[in-house]
This record gives sequence, structure tokens and C-alpha cells, in this order.
Amino acid sequence: DIGIEFLMDDTSLVEIADPADWKAEADQRIQDLRTGNVHLRFNLASDVNADDIDIQVDLKKHAFGWGSLVRDQWMIDAQHTKYQQMVYDLFNTATTQGVKWKFDKGSQGHPNFDDAISCIDQLNAHGMRVRAHNMFWGFTKNLPGYVQHMSSTAELNKTVQDHLHYMVNITKGKADHWDIMNELIHGQWFEEQFHDATFSEGLYSQVHELDPKPLLMLNDFSVVARPEIADAYLQQAQRFLSHGIPLQGLGLQGHFHEHTPDPGLMMTYLDLVAEAGLPLWVTELDVWQTDLALRADNYETVLRVLFSHPAMEGIVFWGFWDQHVVDKRSSLVDGADLTINQAGQRFIHLIKEEWSTHVNQSLSSGTHMDFRGYKGDYEVTVRKNGALLKVMPFSLTGNSTMVHLHIDSKAEIAPPGVSQGSQRDVNGDYVMGTSTSTDSGTLSCHNQYGHQTLVADEAEADATCRTSDGIITGCTSILKNHDWHREGNQLLTDKGQVVCRAVAGVGTTGGNQPIARCCKLSGLTCTYRAAGPSQPGHGQTVEAVCLPGETPLGCAAWGEHNNGGGGMSSHTSCTA
Repeated sequence: DIGIEFLMDDTSLVEIADPADWKAEADQRIQDLRTGNVHLRFNLASDVNADDIDIQVDLKKHAFGWGSLVRDQWMIDAQHTKYQQMVYDLFNTATTQGVKWKFDKGSQGHPNFDDAISCIDQLNAHGMRVRAHNMFWGFTKNLPGYVQHMSSTAELNKTVQDHLHYMVNITKGKADHWDIMNELIHGQWFEEQFHDATFSEGLYSQVHELDPKPLLMLNDFSVVARPEIADAYLQQAQRFLSHGIPLQGLGLQGHFHEHTPDPGLMMTYLDLVAEAGLPLWVTELDVWQTDLALRADNYETVLRVLFSHPAMEGIVFWGFWDQHVVDKRSSLVDGADLTINQAGQRFIHLIKEEWSTHVNQSLSSGTHMDFRGYKGDYEVTVRKNGALLKVMPFSLTGNSTMVHLHIDSKAEIAPPGVSQGSQRDVNGDYVMGTSTSTDSGTLSCHNQYGHQTLVADEAEADATCRTSDGIITGCTSILKNHDWHREGNQLLTDKGQVVCRAVAGVGTTGGNQPIARCCKLSGLTCTYRAAGPSQPGHGQTVEAVCLPGETPLGCAAWGEHNNGGGGMSSHTSCTA
């Protein structure tokens, strides 16, 4: 009715209490909802002594969805490998918006979504959950120009049908979520054109019939950050369901722009929209705050409340790098070298430490392990006297799981990135080199410094030991100018000589100076073993193990990016 600008049937005011102990309550819900009991039982062969066996259990992938919007082109080109690696390291879910109709790189009748599909294929290959956002959007500005100016509803309907079938065909079996009609509360252009209030409902039914794999979702704003339409959104979802429409999830965008998150208010409206009985996903989370410490605090508040809600199944950031966000005040990562800022560090702490599970135990205390862990995919690593025997995966999806593992003295093949026995280096050689000292009856050692690298990405410099110095037993480096950008140190053979090589990283401001540790002792022999590379990602390790009778004297670690965790020696190995 053109004459009515605002209509109100009824209104009421309800006070929403501000829970003083909201954090403790959220933490308890998280423990109740997101963790389960793990029971590991080990059966040891007769030739295996329990005192020799160490068990390491690590959560590798959360069941809960942690994700971000990604840029299609950056996920498939060779210039953004560090960006790609960070996506795979931090998240298990990714949203591509390259499937939006307005981003079609082709023309009417000749669509081109090649970059988006290549991106989706890459995400699938890395085991990522994929959110396709979106197929239709009922705002004029978000439609191709030729669609906006269709001369008849018959022509428009054919165009819509052609687009629906084309998009389903190119994404069939590849997407885990589809936002079929975006922001339907706010934009109803198609309903207005066809004079049909249920037009979008039919699209959901069609897509589901053509491709039953993806969860079909609504997605809208002002539901949880500023809950202005939460009631209307609930009613919309209930109407879809009452009409038998295969609506399978609700997307809550989550744009916290320049206001402090209110835990009590958030929980109230999450509870409200959860009455629809559908899984909830926060699909476009961003928190705008110039002060990094406050940004980190606000993100933590939002994440803790959302993660604690029983209907919430995933949280997706609306970009994480300041080169690809709506407002740089929301970023987790900054600059050309992708430096993780304070907010990003807080996020990593939450998902990799506070809300993650890592357990170590010697079987000398018993051949069983019982603990409570976060739900997801795990690996059990078994070592005998420090040497890798077995790696076994398992998943915790419900409230409890029982895992039985047989251990004998025969080492099984290690997974990619873990080396054992005779190690291969990255060039395929088992042993990088051997050196023997023959001219000293008393152990003596000193440091031999090399020239520092140039101030440039991947610049290299070597240090080595002269014959009179003895042999190399260790390798490290010093960063100049209080810098931290380095890719690490390598022990390798160059032109028949073992050298300690320092490698500078992206964004270095002072260069990297190698230091070789040189030792002399009659009969001292060093064999230089290497392993790797490790699997990419935060917390991934690779281990070079000494053979029986050998003792590690030094440990060096190197990676292709300047954010490695370094290397550490044990009594049997070097772990990077």
C-alpha cells in the first residue's frame, strides 16, 4: 500500500539482563557442547616395553566451522602462496563470492565463472568446507545490467531459470552451503517483478532437487550484531519451513561496526532465531575497531558467545587480511608480508590453544588414556624411545569415542612430512653429508660467523668451518636491526663442503647472519640428516631422527615462509 510507510500491530518492552558472569557461563556451555570423552586403549606386542612408548594426541581439524571469505584469484595464482597457506592454516571453511551473478565475467548467454570454480576446486582439494555466496540477490544494484532491464516477466523468468541451472551444473557436488537468495528480508526485487511473495521459495526447492548436497541457507544482516530484524527473520524461516521448502540453515552476517558487543543481547537474539530449529552460521563476521588491543578483546567476546551457543555450527570472517576486507579496522592480518596482528593472535590462541586439544603421555603409567577433547579430527602419534612408530587418525564427533590401537616394534610408514629411520632431505638424498674430526684429543668448540645476507627476500649467506676449526656441529643465525623476518637456517652440502646457511625473509630490514658451531675431537663424526618438509599449517612438525648410537649435537630449521616456529633438539632427534 503506497500510502503506508510504517505499520505496527503491537509492541512490548522486555528488559534484557546484563549477565555479570557471562564469560563463565559461556565457557561452561563450550565445555558441554564442544567437547567429548576420548578413550584410547593400547594393545602392546610382547616385544614392546610400555616404558619405551610415548603417545602424543593432537586435534588436527575442528568439527566446528572456522572460516573466512577468500578472494578467488588469490587462491589460485602463484603470487599468493603465503595467503593461500594462511587460509589453510587458520580455517576449515571458506566463502567464495565469485559465484555472485553480478561478478559474472562473461556476457548474457555466455557466462564465465571460471575463477570461482577453480577456487572451489582448490578448496575441495584441501578438504575445506565451501560456502557458495550467493546465487540471487534481490537488489537492483547487485544484478547484471541486462537483467535489470528485461522487457517482460517471461523473459526474466527464462533468464532466472537459465542462470539457476547453469550455476547448479558448474557447482554440483562441490559446494557445502549455498545462499540461494541473499538478504531476502531487505531486498525483494524478484518478488516485486513477478508479483509473487513466494518466488524465492521455489528457487530453493529447485536447487535442492538438482543438487541435494549443499545446505541451502538464507543470509541476512541486522540479526545478531544489531538485532533489528531478528523477529522478521525468524518468521521468514518459519514460513519457508511451513511451506515445505528445504531451508537447511540460517546465515547471520554479524557486522559489529563501531559498537561494543553485548553478550546478553547477543544470546537473547541467538536464542530467538534458533527457535526455527535450524543450524545457525555467522557468515560475515567483522568487528571494526582502530585500537588493536580493543579489537582483539571485542573479537574474543563475540567469538566466545557465538561458539557457546548450542545452535551455532560455524563462524566465517568477512575477510581476514587488510588487503581484502570492507574496513581495515577489522583485519586479523596486515601488510604485504601478512603479519598477524593482535586480533589475529587472539583468534589463533582461541582456536589453536584454548579451544584445542593436545595430550602427551608415556605408557609407563598405563596402557590407556582417557581425557576430554574438542570435537574434530585427531592424530595419535606413537614413538618408541623417541623414534616414530605409528600415526593413527580418529574422529570425535559425538559425546564419546573409543579407539583401540595395536603397537608392535615395527615402524609403519610415516605420513607426508614426517621422516624416520634413514631421512630424505628435500632433494631426495638420505644423508646430506658426513664430517670427521681427527686432530684433537680434547673437545673444543667455537663459533664461526659468516657475512650477513643482503636485505632482500630469500637472500642467503653461508658460514662454514675451516679444517683447522674442526667440523660443523650446529647452525644458527642472528637477525640484524632488531628484525624478525627470516626463513631460517639450513645445514647442507654445497660443492662438497658442509655449510650453515642463513636465509632472510619477506620484509627483512637488516639481513640475517649465519653462525656455524665448529668442534674438534679426535674421532668425532657428524652425519647431517634432514627431514621434511612438514605439512603446511600452524603446529605442524617434522622430525629428523638419529639412528641408534647417534646423539644430536645441533638442530636447524628452515621454511619457505618467515613464520616458522623454529627447531628444537631432543635426546634422539631434531624437530622443526
